[in-house]
Amino acid sequence: MEQQKTEPLKFEFQIKHIQVNEVFLTPLPTIKEIPRDGFTFNLNIVNKVEFEKSWGVITTNIDIGIKDLTKKAGSISVIYVYEIKDLANVVTEVDGEKYLPQDVAQILNMLSVTTTRGIMFGVFKGTLLHNAILPMLDPNKFIPDKIIPKEPPQEETHA
Repeated sequence: MEQQKTEPLKFEFQIKHIQVNEVFLTPLPTIKEIPRDGFTFNLNIVNKVEFEKSWGVITTNIDIGIKDLTKKAGSISVIYVYEIKDLANVVTEVDGEKYLPQDVAQILNMLSVTTTRGIMFGVFKGTLLHNAILPMLDPNKFIPDKIIPKEPPQEETHA
């Protein structure tokens, strides 16, 4: 039996805004240098949809640790706003819940994570976290179960 291939969803989008939301560095005066393999990373991605603006909003939050040290060495949070053309036809609704299809979420999440990697390099340059380069990640591990709508569109009813 031949397995049927599904076509990837075609959608148009563009980056509307990037904002470094927060940068945190813990003073660690006793440590002079950390090798590249001496860091740990905890990545959290938050996805939201703003229907009234046709935006997908992705926030990457990364906590940076140092191996063998219980204290957080630093963190960064970056917000990305993507304008998604014809958003209503991209989003899927199941049992009244809005979902961004897996392939769309995967693309937006990986663009956000790779851009955050570059921002980290610039922001942490000259600090103890200069060598904290986020490793390459499997994009399949960062697919949300659903995208939380900020405010779904309201349909007008006339009596």
